[in-house]
Amino acid sequence: MRVGLRDGVEVGFYRLEEIFEKIRAMSIRNDSVLREQLIKEVEIHNWVPEERRDEFAAAIVAAYKDFCKKADSR
Repeated sequence: MRVGLRDGVEVGFYRLEEIFEKIRAMSIRNDSVLREQLIKEVEIHNWVPEERRDEFAAAIVAAYKDFCKKADSR
């Protein structure tokens, strides 16, 4: 699954959809907890450059929210 960064570049992440399903099942409501849990899970399976960690986390959260909207509309 690919995620768009703010500079227009897309980055692919291994097992991202699986991670989204796992996090969604946790029903995390706090945005900062959600962000940290998502990036931690992503980093288990993917390399995230430390200097761009915040940017990647923001893009992953946005992609996660889109994923949840689509899942809810099915």
